[in-house]
Amino acid sequence: MSYLKRAKEMLQQKKFTGVSLYLAYAHTLDEGMDVQKAENDTSRMTRHFRAIRSIDRAFQDKKDSGLRYGSKYYSSETHTTVPLIAEHDALRFIFSRYQFKSSTTDYTDPDVDIAGKYENHFNEVSQFLGYRVSPAENFVQGWAAEFFRIKQYAKAGKLYALTVKYYPESVDAHQSMGDF
Repeated sequence: MSYLKRAKEMLQQKKFTGVSLYLAYAHTLDEGMDVQKAENDTSRMTRHFRAIRSIDRAFQDKKDSGLRYGSKYYSSETHTTVPLIAEHDALRFIFSRYQFKSSTTDYTDPDVDIAGKYENHFNEVSQFLGYRVSPAENFVQGWAAEFFRIKQYAKAGKLYALTVKYYPESVDAHQSMGDF
């Protein structure tokens, strides 16, 4: 049985909840052969490319398997140039929810609970990825120090406390909280 056939069968039979997959493929066709021609071609020279396209369609069509799937065809890349670019794109796809988005209001309004927003955000990211994810210690410490500098002490205190919560073994976290 071919790998392609087995993959399609597994996609029908199994659930992949919590699994992410990013498929990247390059332009590996001979000069003059475009995607349309390759799709209609039946020669051995295009079999590999057609198989990749086929499994890509199967993953895209099977939305109820729980698999979080993304793919991209890199038409200007070759087999040797695509890995670096594709790895970057794959990581951005897999960790798409990681980036914390803040606004000017988060910074200027003393009533905004930025520590609560951080905590909620990273709880959601952790749930999405299936393991505990914490914000970078120096990032939260930096925000806390900045809020202290502009005399938004309540925000600073909550962020220092959040750093201790996320990094209980950190001397820096405890020292900053103590200095506060």
